[in-house]
Amino acid sequence: NGEPGTMDLIGLTLFDNGGGLRYSSNWSGVQTVEQLLDGGNLVVHAGKGNGKTNLAIPGAATPAAIVQGTDITPELEVFPNPAVGRVNIRMSPVPYPTRLRLFDMQGRVVWEQRIEAGEVALEVDISDRRFVPGVYTIGAFGEGGVSTRRLVIQR
Repeated sequence: NGEPGTMDLIGLTLFDNGGGLRYSSNWSGVQTVEQLLDGGNLVVHAGKGNGKTNLAIPGAATPAAIVQGTDITPELEVFPNPAVGRVNIRMSPVPYPTRLRLFDMQGRVVWEQRIEAGEVALEVDISDRRFVPGVYTIGAFGEGGVSTRRLVIQR
């Protein structure tokens, strides 16, 4: 947009091989929203055959997960799916609190809960009226990134 470095927009979304969201630079609940880069330069270096890509933004802090080379993004398992009445959520243990959010197809948050560090299992009652039958996205938002899964709620 415009001259180099003046109105540049950036939005970064990473998905895993199963189609789940691994990371978003600015997640709206439905998609990554682009943000103004606001000057500076963006440099992307391809990894050397190890399947990793390094991203360097001058002046930006580097997340601890990248520095340590450790993947600490919460992994999600949601079952049964489709769900009726109750749904179980399992998350890989991570060393920081994580926020779980359930989004409807319009991107509205219909349920939210904080999960403490190390907590891995949760059962959610989906029998009340705010959980109408349909397709939802459940997201785990933590320091290591974002993980999402689709959930179908039936009656």
